[in-house]
Amino acid sequence: MSFGVCSIHPGDDEERADGAAACRQGRRTSPQVEHRHRPHGPNPRNARTIALAKHPNVHVKLTLAPECSSASYPYRNIHGALRNLIEAFTPPRCFWGTDLSVMLTRSTCTYPQAVTMFTEEMDFLTADDKEWIMGRGLAECLPWPV
Repeated sequence: MSFGVCSIHPGDDEERADGAAACRQGRRTSPQVEHRHRPHGPNPRNARTIALAKHPNVHVKLTLAPECSSASYPYRNIHGALRNLIEAFTPPRCFWGTDLSVMLTRSTCTYPQAVTMFTEEMDFLTADDKEWIMGRGLAECLPWPV
């Protein structure tokens, strides 16, 4: 199985930032993961990322979310932006992650907080949504045993 990763990082040039060039290659034949770890409030990159949701084999990786918050745990000021991404891609196409090495060096968020922000603090997520986001979606995409 072929697998592609599209990354968006602040400061990237426009072609790379909107993810289109990277996702266009192989989009129709292999899964693509949008490495989206900057869920700030409304901004053009969020709109570009959400626009990729129309492609059924593009997935979004929800990493480093706590680092994007100016609030303390449970980082409620970014829940709306995360909800928008999750609703656009649907939970089976959203993958939780921490980017642990970055989190340990640049964030005050602990690993348990990174987990419980999704599993306990986002009241808009159902138990089924959490199962998909916290591992089942990635396992089925790869495909790995669930």
